[in-house]
Amino acid sequence: MASPLEVTTPDPLLPSIDRPLTSFERYRIQKAIAAYDAQAQAKLEMGLVEEAFALWYEELKLQKALGLAEEITALGRVGGIAWSQNRPQEVQIISDRLGLIKQKIEPDSGLWLSLAQAYQEMRQWEEAINIYEQLLTQSEQKKLILDNLGRLYLAKFDYANAERVYTELLAIARSESDTFSESNYLQKLTTIYNEINKPENAVIIKEQLVKTYTDNQQLKDLALLRLSLGLDYQALNQIAAASYNYQEAFTIAWSQQQYGLAAQAKAHQANLYHSSGELTQALTIYQQLLEIYQQSYDLYGLMNTYDQIAKIYTEQNNYAQALTAFQKGLEVAKSLNYEQAYFESQIAQIRAKLTE
Repeated sequence: MASPLEVTTPDPLLPSIDRPLTSFERYRIQKAIAAYDAQAQAKLEMGLVEEAFALWYEELKLQKALGLAEEITALGRVGGIAWSQNRPQEVQIISDRLGLIKQKIEPDSGLWLSLAQAYQEMRQWEEAINIYEQLLTQSEQKKLILDNLGRLYLAKFDYANAERVYTELLAIARSESDTFSESNYLQKLTTIYNEINKPENAVIIKEQLVKTYTDNQQLKDLALLRLSLGLDYQALNQIAAASYNYQEAFTIAWSQQQYGLAAQAKAHQANLYHSSGELTQALTIYQQLLEIYQQSYDLYGLMNTYDQIAKIYTEQNNYAQALTAFQKGLEVAKSLNYEQAYFESQIAQIRAKLTE
């Protein structure tokens, strides 16, 4: 079956013999291409998908006359639309045409970059990656290629290669004193290390990002970053560093009226000391957390904090204080109509201990 992209009948816009186009002929063809595209977009918006792609095929046939560069760009654009419309047949037709073009051009041709970008638009990531990787050693547009590769590797959840690419991009940004790009690449590496659960790598990158956010006064971003650093240091069992970052996250978030984030940072700090067996320190922070939840009218947070305080007192065999905390938790639970049975059960168990 012939491809709908094959020219089977003469087109009045094209010369009857093989020769270069005149500037006027190119103008007429470009005008016709724009008309086809506009009509196709209108058909697509009306839900007439078949008719839309029939028009785009006519456009693509005309694009051949303008040259490979123009055709490749157009193929990528229409192929991307086909992918977004879940049209596998159209995607395959356009992909086949790109494959034929790929066979015609040399790897060191400037057209290879356009070819990779066309495959990328069509979500044919392996084809795009293969071309970008080959271009890395011979193209002057290294940053653009690396940036596209990074996005593709992240889209494929290929974090090992994504780490390699963004590490190289970070080095380039620093060599060019490009602080905006440096911040962006640090964020990408932070995401990668979080995804692959490498807190030892994450803290190195995040500490660098702390300086960038501080210098740029990105305080809301800094609060969240400090909280994330606290979690990484806690995973590495570096208690002091984790506590410091949780406290910093709280201080910054509170100053920026990010009360939810501030409470979250304090809760992590309290849980850190609780899980580390530093119960006195944990109690002090839980008491601070009570005040935060009372000021922000967070009843769920208040109820859970009373529960944590009561558990610590129970661990310390301080049953009188534990009873008081559980009773306060029950009062909040009743106002929420939530977890009442749990608190009543805990109160009964504590009272039994007090009478032993």
